[in-house]
Amino acid sequence: MPPYLKRTKNIEEFLPWLYLRGISTGDFSETLKHLLGPEAPGLSAATISRLKQDWEQDYQDWTRRDLSQKR
Repeated sequence: MPPYLKRTKNIEEFLPWLYLRGISTGDFSETLKHLLGPEAPGLSAATISRLKQDWEQDYQDWTRRDLSQKR
């Protein structure tokens, strides 16, 4: 785990990292418990799937941004 994630208590920081590391949708809750402790909030598979769709849309928007005015 990257050092910056070890210091954070923000769950939104962990989710993309877990996704990129190949953690399956159903394993997010268990993984977060190991990373954040037994009081970690659980996330349903549906929530993770919705977040992945949002990330995909963000990525698509980023790849299609206009760079014509950039050097």
